[in-house]
Amino acid sequence: MRQKIWTIGLCLLLGACFMGRSEPATFYTLTPVSEKQVSTEKFSIGVNRVHLARYLDRPQIIVRQSDQNEMLISENHRWVEPLATLIARTVAQDLKIAFPKAVVQMRTAALNPFDYVISLNVIQLDARFNGQAVLVAGWSIRNRSGDKIAEKQITLSAPVQGEYGSLVAVESDLISRLTEQIAQKIEDTRQY
Repeated sequence: MRQKIWTIGLCLLLGACFMGRSEPATFYTLTPVSEKQVSTEKFSIGVNRVHLARYLDRPQIIVRQSDQNEMLISENHRWVEPLATLIARTVAQDLKIAFPKAVVQMRTAALNPFDYVISLNVIQLDARFNGQAVLVAGWSIRNRSGDKIAEKQITLSAPVQGEYGSLVAVESDLISRLTEQIAQKIEDTRQY
């Protein structure tokens, strides 16, 4: 009798071990892809913390399903760090490419003096596999005095072919396209 209990217990334990395995998580990051240099003048740019729509403020990557209102929150495909941090860093890196002599940093305190301060509010950043990736964001630029010198809301989209790796690459490209618009506006204001 004891032997049967041990055998059943061992079978249940082994079954739980094999059945309980989940697919390992894959982690993704955004990368700067801009190659457009706008100016070689020296000045400073601070990038504020990015504000995200609440549905984006999570480690999982969001994928829009065929129904416009259905979202998939992937437990196995995640951002390597908070998405707001990834976006701010990618914007800062893309701005550094656009302005190679500028000091570009993520703004960590209100006391940091910068010639320009960028603020971003991401309303939508998601995609549909074999469909479109969409970025809807508002941005503003303030000068050293704190005066708002530019503000815009944009919608950008691009086709997505493939799975999560290509989805993240397209979203990186959308962030870089957003940054190119910001860089051009900074350059335009420096011309006056």
